[in-house]
Amino acid sequence: MDLSRRELLALLGAGLAASAVPTSSYAHVAARPRVLAVDGDPVMAEYLGGLFSRMGCRTFAAFRGEDALQNLGTLSPDLVTLGTVFEDIDGFEILRRIKKVDPHLPVIMISWSGSAPSIVKAMQLGATNYLLKPVEIDELEEAAREALGQSPTTL
Repeated sequence: MDLSRRELLALLGAGLAASAVPTSSYAHVAARPRVLAVDGDPVMAEYLGGLFSRMGCRTFAAFRGEDALQNLGTLSPDLVTLGTVFEDIDGFEILRRIKKVDPHLPVIMISWSGSAPSIVKAMQLGATNYLLKPVEIDELEEAAREALGQSPTTL
């Protein structure tokens, strides 16, 4: 399923976003993975949080980079999804700081920009994957499964 921002807003406004997201995946895991969804767009952060919730994960959403960084230690996520544009701090700087705190924490970057320099920069800073918005649910789920398989605390 590939949703535009307008379609996503319409679904959220109608209260249908949860039913539009397929249920699956991590329910069999005794300790549910913790996912921190960080995006400068509150709608996107909440949508990602809802998506991972439907996958059986415990989710937390942050709309500001500094909030995400301050709560990183408290939340102890198994996976972070991270946008690139924030009002307070650059997404690549957030990634750099996350990796400084926990170099093994998987981070999936999600951005509207698919430029080669952005992708290379993200991977050099330690991103596990780089997905383009609007992200397809199947693609995100596959990237999350791969990333959680790499995390020493999950799966």
